[in-house]
Amino acid sequence: MNDFIEWLGQRIWQSFLTLAVLATALFVIAKITNVATKNTPYAELSNRVAYIEDTQSEFGIEDVLSIEDSSWNRMSSSDMSWGMHHSPVWLKTSLPQLDERHEWLLEVDNILLDELDIWFLYGGSRVDYHAAGDGIPLAVRQSEHAQFIFPIPHYKESPITLIVRAKTGGTLNLPIYVWQEPNYWVFHGEHNLVVGLFLGLLIAIGLSNFFFFITTGSTSFLYYFSYVMAVTLTLATIYGVGYEYFWPTTSWLQAHGIAIFANLSVFFAALFGRATFEVDKVSKLLDRILLGSAYTFLAASVVSIFVPYVITIKVFLGMMTVFVAFSLFLGTWLWFNGKPIARVYVMAWSLVLLFGLLTAMGSFSIAGVSSSFRYSPLLINVIETIVFALILAFEHRRKQAELQETLSEAQEDLSYKVEERTLELQIALRELSEINNELEKKNSLDALTGIKNRRYFDKKYVAEVRRSRREQTTLSVAMVDIDHFKSINDNYGHLVGDACIQHAANVIQKELKRPSDEVCRYGGEEFSVILPNTDKDGATGLLEDIRRSLENSVVDIEGHQISMTLSGGIATAKSQWQGDESKLIAVADRALYESKQKGRNRIIHHYLSEED
Repeated sequence: MNDFIEWLGQRIWQSFLTLAVLATALFVIAKITNVATKNTPYAELSNRVAYIEDTQSEFGIEDVLSIEDSSWNRMSSSDMSWGMHHSPVWLKTSLPQLDERHEWLLEVDNILLDELDIWFLYGGSRVDYHAAGDGIPLAVRQSEHAQFIFPIPHYKESPITLIVRAKTGGTLNLPIYVWQEPNYWVFHGEHNLVVGLFLGLLIAIGLSNFFFFITTGSTSFLYYFSYVMAVTLTLATIYGVGYEYFWPTTSWLQAHGIAIFANLSVFFAALFGRATFEVDKVSKLLDRILLGSAYTFLAASVVSIFVPYVITIKVFLGMMTVFVAFSLFLGTWLWFNGKPIARVYVMAWSLVLLFGLLTAMGSFSIAGVSSSFRYSPLLINVIETIVFALILAFEHRRKQAELQETLSEAQEDLSYKVEERTLELQIALRELSEINNELEKKNSLDALTGIKNRRYFDKKYVAEVRRSRREQTTLSVAMVDIDHFKSINDNYGHLVGDACIQHAANVIQKELKRPSDEVCRYGGEEFSVILPNTDKDGATGLLEDIRRSLENSVVDIEGHQISMTLSGGIATAKSQWQGDESKLIAVADRALYESKQKGRNRIIHHYLSEED
């Protein structure tokens, strides 16, 4: 009963904390964004705009001017949106009468337009023309700002006619505003302040998690850091911050950046969810699907470098729809399979889905939903980032609690382990005494080579296997054999053969750097090497050094210069088994036999797993 009450209390606390953090975040975001929405434009032109679609991309300005007014279409709503529309759209409107004592600016509020042409006409004649679009490097534009702003010329007698031609590979939104110049620059500064605050917040969150990764080594923190950085770059591209401050001469990156960074965001978000919830331990199938989805987005990010944005953004939106649906299913499945914090994960992806639906409805003017809110991408990404941070915090806290519980169990078991260690120590001391008695009776050195002999190896091997089992350290054993040694004996005699064995023993002995490493003559031309606390890479590297040293040396005896090679087999394991302690030697022998079969003069490594 107490356990249930504790469990229920934790669930209530997590839910309360999640809602409190989200409510606080929404309140702060609302207050901050309100700063940049106090200054409003003098006029919005959506209610007076006529348009015509150039479906064949064949119209020029002269063609458009010759079209009768009756042939132009009128906007059916105040939301200047044509959805995913890839052919040029021409707009025509008359500017309101403006006070000539002030300077005025025209703003087209969509910095992602590929092509944008602006004509100001007075009395049917062209007064001014501006070409813009993210295909034009920022450094060579008339105004070195990511936003599309144009000065409005002064004329007293009659209103100025505005002609706009716009084309883009994504969603075609064309909010057009008239600003009094000082008011616009105040708004622009406040807008940059808001965007900068949120991007700075994301960078701070990301860097703090990178430091957590360095401290803890947990890949969840690394994936979260990478996700936040990718989201930050995506938003920097959407709001023109990257183009204005970081890559003003690289229009290519501005044109492809959203697809590149957005795909990377989902790639790292998928890896973050996989590592945080340890999906591979819960379901191999779902883990493979999640991992496959992640690498699909990574591939799409790479492809986005070369493929036009008009194609990659459609592919991304389709993939994202499927991935969000899968993430909602995965989160729900984890929730009902022992991962209660997954409900927050479901909440995060539900917010993404809701934002996607509202964006799509706004892009196509469905149900009166507007797409004109400047900060909606910023809002949803900041909230999702905060929700992911909560998931990471809750899961890290849970794992720390599990670790603390494990430590408590270990402390309870400490007295037993002390007794066990004491018994093992007594056994080790008794074995040491037996070894010392044995050394008194028989020399442990090989008479021919001066290195340790087979008897010493047998004792040493057993001791190291038991130590590996006791301390759970890695032990490597190598069996080494001189290649074609019989032919040396047959061609040059046994004295020369003995000299070759001595030379090989000296070469191996010189390559051993640690006092704990031992080489023994196992028998005939065969040697054994014991390498305590040595993993696969260390053992293989050492044996390769020995093999090369012997191959590159020459035995000069009785006028003969003899070159030799050796074959070796290595076995590495953490000793887990009881009873038969010769498994490691048997595996090393098999590896040696394999190296002989594959042509000699090589080292073969086998790893002995717990199941072997």
